[in-house]
Amino acid sequence: MRARVAAADQLSQQQQQQQQPVYDAAAWRAAADDLRAQPVLTDALRAVYEDVLALFPTAAQLWARWLELELAAAAAAAPGGTGGGDGGGSGGGGPEAAKRLFARCLVSCPTADLYALYLRCIRRANDPRGVEAFGETRAAYGHALSAAGQDAGAGPLWLDYAAWLQAPKPGTPEYLALFSTGLVGGDEEAERARSIR
Repeated sequence: MRARVAAADQLSQQQQQQQQPVYDAAAWRAAADDLRAQPVLTDALRAVYEDVLALFPTAAQLWARWLELELAAAAAAAPGGTGGGDGGGSGGGGPEAAKRLFARCLVSCPTADLYALYLRCIRRANDPRGVEAFGETRAAYGHALSAAGQDAGAGPLWLDYAAWLQAPKPGTPEYLALFSTGLVGGDEEAERARSIR
């Protein structure tokens, strides 16, 4: 495992030292494959991701893999997680690192796949909070759909949003939180239908 990270890091260093073409696609593809194969995030691996994504900022698969590793490190470091509490042996991980990565990648690479990962993260954080987080989750869906809703791969985002809107039963606190903001009594169902359309 460390040999692969070292190999990717060596590639970056060799290209800088020998002044080989920076955009050697075959070499970087091999490094990207090595990165995707890494099961645990370390500071050395973060540095390699930084190098690769500085050159290829629209590599959505690499952004997604890095985010998945950051989220796994955050889960392992959380109370009750399976890790030792340090986010995968590094000092820069955790939920805040994932938030910073989302802020970076969604600007340079606004794909439906990255927004789907973003929404899963938002829902994972907000669902346990209950009704008070519904507004934040709805705003996240709105942002994701306005940014990537026209993407050819955005169908699952739309379906997920519609299912999320349809899930609360009429009369429940969740239903009222989503659909009764400033409405005259009884108009919640009309608002729900409008939102789903």
